[in-house]
Amino acid sequence: MLTSGRNEELFPDLLDPVATAANDNLNTWLLNSRQQSETATDNDEDDSSDDSSLTDYQSEEYEELRMQTSNNESRLFEGYEELPAAESEDDESGSSYPNKKPKSLEDTHSEQKGYHYLNVYGFYKKTTKMGGFGVIVRDHFGKPVGASAYVQPKGVSLYYHVLQGVEAGLALALEREIYDLKLMCNSSTLDIYLRQIFQVADHGLHGTGRTPYQCGACKTCLRCAIPLTDDEFEIMFPLLARIIDKRSEIMCKSRYFFVTGVRSSLNQAAYHLVKQLAKKPLLSAKPKSVTIKPEKFDDMLKLILYEDAFKGVRLYHQQQRVLKKKNQLLVEKVGVDCSAASVRASFGFHLHS
Repeated sequence: MLTSGRNEELFPDLLDPVATAANDNLNTWLLNSRQQSETATDNDEDDSSDDSSLTDYQSEEYEELRMQTSNNESRLFEGYEELPAAESEDDESGSSYPNKKPKSLEDTHSEQKGYHYLNVYGFYKKTTKMGGFGVIVRDHFGKPVGASAYVQPKGVSLYYHVLQGVEAGLALALEREIYDLKLMCNSSTLDIYLRQIFQVADHGLHGTGRTPYQCGACKTCLRCAIPLTDDEFEIMFPLLARIIDKRSEIMCKSRYFFVTGVRSSLNQAAYHLVKQLAKKPLLSAKPKSVTIKPEKFDDMLKLILYEDAFKGVRLYHQQQRVLKKKNQLLVEKVGVDCSAASVRASFGFHLHS
C-alpha cells in the first residue's frame, strides 16, 4: 500500500505503545527490501489443516512484514508514480468506474479527499466447516477508521464468506459516509467476477450479440458471471444483490471505486481480526460478530497497522526521490520537464495531493 502524508499525523496517541517495536521491524525491512521477492498467491483453494482456531491458517503469521514486490515489480516502481485518488482516476477507471464524471476545477482542497482502503479477508475451513471474515477500513494515510469481524460454526464456502466481508465493508463505509474506496479482497478470482458484475451493472440494461438483454443484477446475468452450482447460486444470489445495491448507493457520490485482489501478507490486519474472533470459544452454534472501534484494537493489530502505514510512507518517498532524479536527468538531456506537476500545469489546472 502506497500512502503519502506526514508521518506524525498517521496515528496520534493511538500507537505510541508499539511505536518502538514497529520502528525496529521497519529498519530490518528497509535493509532487506531490495533483496526480497515473493510470488503472488491465490487463497481461493482451501489451505487449512485441522485447527478450527485458524492458528495454522498461515504459517508465516507474524513474520516481519517485508516488501512484497518482485524484482520485476521493483523495476516497474522505479519508473512509475502511484498518484492519489484525484489524480489516478484515468488509470483505474476502465473496468470498475465506467460512468465517472470529470472532476470540477472549482473543487476546494477539503473536497479533494484521498480514497480509503477497504481490506476484506474471508475464510472457510473444510475440515471444521467454520467460516467467517474480517474487514477493516483505513484512510489514505493508513489510519484505521473502523473494523468488524464475523465467524459462524457452520460455514458455506470461501466465495460466500469473502462476499459477506465485501457486504459488511460497504455497509461500514456507508455508515461513515465514505464513498471513495479501493476494495481489496483475498480472492484474486472473485475480485475479477466482481469487477465484471459492477461494470455490467453500471452500463444498465443493454444488448450484445450474445446477450440481447443484460443488466448485471438479475439471476440470469449473475448466473453467467460466476461459475457456481445451482444450489450454491441460490444461496449467494441474495448476497450478491445486496452488494450491488450498496455499491450503487456509494457510486452516487463516489469519484473513485476500484476492486482488486490482495496478497495475504498485505492483508494481515483483516486476517488478524477474524483470527482473534475465531479463537474465542463458541458458546453456541449461532454465528457471532463484532464491530471494533480503532481505540479498542489490541497491541498486535496496532503494530500491524503502524508498520503497514509507515512502510507505505517511506516507500512513497523513496519513489519520489528516484522519479525526481530521473526527471532532472531527462531535463538535462532533452530539455523537457516531465514531472507530474509540470504535466498538470501544462493543462492549466492543479490538483492538491
